[in-house]
Order: sequence, then C-alpha cells, then structure tokens
Amino acid sequence: SYCNRSVEGAKTQAILMSVFQTLKQRNAKPTITDIQGKWKVHLGPMPAGGPWTMVVRGDKSQLQVENILMGEVWLCSGQSNMKHYVRDSADGGHEVATANHPQIRLLEISCLHSPEPQEDIDLSLNQDSFPYESYPPEWKECTPDSIPIFTAVGYFFGREIHQELNVPVGLINASWGGSACEAWINPAFLREFEEFQPILDREQSAHVTSKPGHMFNAMIHPLIPFALRGVIWYQGESNAPRSYQHRNLFPNLIYGWRDLWGQGDFPFYFVQLPNFEKECTEPEEGDWQEMRESQLMTLATTRNTGMAVTLDLGDPNDIHPRNKQDVGKRLARVALAKTYGKDIVAYGPIFDSMVIKKHQIFLSFHEIGDGLVTRDGGPPIGFAVAGKDRVFHWADAEMIDDQVVVSSPDVPEPLAVRYAWAKNPFFNLYNKNGLPASPFRTDTWPGTTLSNK
Repeated sequence: SYCNRSVEGAKTQAILMSVFQTLKQRNAKPTITDIQGKWKVHLGPMPAGGPWTMVVRGDKSQLQVENILMGEVWLCSGQSNMKHYVRDSADGGHEVATANHPQIRLLEISCLHSPEPQEDIDLSLNQDSFPYESYPPEWKECTPDSIPIFTAVGYFFGREIHQELNVPVGLINASWGGSACEAWINPAFLREFEEFQPILDREQSAHVTSKPGHMFNAMIHPLIPFALRGVIWYQGESNAPRSYQHRNLFPNLIYGWRDLWGQGDFPFYFVQLPNFEKECTEPEEGDWQEMRESQLMTLATTRNTGMAVTLDLGDPNDIHPRNKQDVGKRLARVALAKTYGKDIVAYGPIFDSMVIKKHQIFLSFHEIGDGLVTRDGGPPIGFAVAGKDRVFHWADAEMIDDQVVVSSPDVPEPLAVRYAWAKNPFFNLYNKNGLPASPFRTDTWPGTTLSNK
C-alpha cells in the first residue's frame, strides 16, 4: 500500500511539473491551493502602466479581471484628519468637480473593529457602533463621483505623486475619526511591553475607537501582504493626553506593521499636529506640544520615517482644518525626496544642537535647505529661555549665519530653549524653501503627560 501511494504521488508530481512548465512558457504563474482552497501568487516587478487584464484559471472555472494598473500603492491611515473628506476640504466643490484622474485608483476600507485578526474585510463587523458609511471593498477610478467622501489628505498626496512621477497611483484609505494609536497596533506587540499593560487592562471598558488592536485586526490585517510602496499617517489628537506613552507606542505601531507585511522597512510618513485653539501669549506647557515632540522623536529614532510639519496649517476654531491640500503636498514632498529620490527639500528646519555662551544660546539646525529665513522678514519669534529655576521667558532672537541666537534680560544664565512650545504658538522660523521649523525644546524636564498611562 505504501509503495502504491508513493508511485501515485510521483505520478502526480510529474504531472504538476509538466503543467507548471507549460504555464511558464505561456507567461503564467502557477500555484496550488491549500486544503482550505487558499492560494497566493507572487508577481515580479512590472513596469508602471496599463490597463492590463489578469486571468485566473482553475480546473473547472476561470476569473478575468480587467482594467488593472501597475503603479505606486500607498496606505492612508489614522483618525479624523485623515478621514476628513475631499468635499469638506478648502474649495471642496472645485476639488470634487475636477477630480478626473483615471490613473489614480481608490480603495475605501469601512470602519470596522474586531478582537481577533481578520482575513477579509467583513462588513458585518460594524455592528451598532458604526459611525461612517459602509462601502464594498472594491477599487474605483478617481472621478467626481468616487472622490467626494474619500480622504482629502490621501487624495492630495496621491495626486501630487501621480503628477510628479506620471505613473498610476493606488490609495487605500483605512482611517477612523477619534481613533487612538493603540487601536491600530498589532496587539501582539502591545503584550510584549509591560508599560502598555494599562492599555490592555482598559480593553473591556474602552470606547470602540480605543480598544487595543481592534482596528488593526479588522481594517489593517486583512490587507497584509498586499504590496505597498508605503504608508501615510495622520493621528495623535486622541493620544495627546498620553504623549509620553506615545513615544514608544507609535514606533511599535510602525514596527508591528512592517514585521507582519514582510516587505522590509517600507516608508512610513506622518503629520505632526497643527496649531489649534487660541494663540498663546505666554510660554506654556501642554499635551499637544508633547505630542509634537513625540512625533519628532519618532522621526529621529525610527528608520525610514518622515514627518510633515503643519504648525501653520491649522485652524484655531476647528480641530479639523480645511486646508488639506498643503498637508498632502508636504507629505508628498517627503515621499518625492526620500522614496523617489527627487532633488527637493523635504523638511523645514529641525533643531540639531546648542551652545551656551555666557548669557546667550546659539542654536543650530539641519534641514535648512537654502538657508534660514523668517516668514515675515522680521527677527525670529516664538523662542523662550529658562535658567535653573525652569521658568521660561520670551527671548530676543536673531539669525547669524544660519544659526539662531537667543537671550533674555530676565534669564542671565540660560540653560534651556523652547520654540513654538504651545498649542497655538507665535512662530515665524522657516527655510527659504517655504517649510516651517518643527517645534522643539532643548530640556528634558518632566512634562504634563509623564504619568498618564
């Protein structure tokens, strides 16, 4: 009996090898289903373009998929400022009416959540807590009919990439308003760190938008291992009260996605929180400042990341500013420079180092592009200094040879500098390429969110 099975197995293998050789000669990719009927084919790199037709043939049936494009695919994710619709952006009516881009393709992932990782986008998971429209998970061409309630930041990013590279662009939107960072993390990563145990302990009582791993399970996991060029991300408002925790939470989100995708350290570009609420009149502490710092730290410590500074693109009266065009363009600048090798400046100035000389502090920056400049042509503003008493006072500042020199008559022995350290700060430091400097501080004194878990 064993010998008979061996002979039959050898015959089957020989037949399969013959079939595979025939398929290869026809420029086809062969594969075999597993016991559940699942199968996978890896296609090699192909030139951008199309449209193409793909035929999948089985023993008794075949499936033909038409109008396929090859190009750059980006996943757009985060909370409401990523979810924010094109129709609700600045000049939304015009943007919708002119959105005729057949080589930009859109895939909307409905807002779903699950305690367990899902293999498919299952619309039944929305249950009673579903806050947005439900969409069948299907690719659509970018038209005035398909674009109105697609992510504005994602669309403006993708449009810029498409126009600059002249290649097809696919955009996958998986975002949910009000969602916390931990909802998008592979829960296995959360369980590896004791510092995240308070998050796991809150799972049963947490709102849907902050249940650890639930959005990852239902909206991100089913996309793996769909080939991506990279990810753009706009989130942080919901985690601002826990900004110190976010310092480790956010990098672990990035590590977790890359680990499961198995496509290496793909680009992960994100938006630093914009200005919001009333403009400050005195140096102030706060959670949005610390969230921007956390995002800046992720940029500095996590491989192949990028950050769009949007300090000048917010709205004091609206947590959802309508100018999503410039947000998308700044993310696209990062991608064009870092991913596609274009000779453009990706960032505004980022603090590098400081030197204390008597009553003055000399600040140096990288990413200065063609040089430092102030937006209004006046002296730099938004800088504050403190001595050993840790009390900050507004500083006098001047630019000397692409450095900023700060001092204050109220601080004869300065130890630390902060710039644009407020929820809606005074500021004017840019590079000559039109990009604003990121807020920063030189001290490591405890912040307002240090103990929040």
